[in-house]
Amino acid sequence: MLVPSFAYVRIGARLYPFQGLAQASQAYVATIDRLNLGASATPYCELLDSAGNAIGSISYNGRAWRGTGPDSQCISIVTG
Repeated sequence: MLVPSFAYVRIGARLYPFQGLAQASQAYVATIDRLNLGASATPYCELLDSAGNAIGSISYNGRAWRGTGPDSQCISIVTG
């Protein structure tokens, strides 16, 4: 499965640049943990391409998803 190329994540109204899925996922989960947020209080995290188009998301547990909506597919992230 190809991992999409992306330039930013959008959380709320803010954009954050990232170089890869693993870095974005780790930073998102670390922020959730630091703020002590539960799954229902966690803001949506969208993956955006360089043109600003939504191409995926990262869920509260750090899993990255390619696509948007009900047809999204989980993307494996290998870290370490």
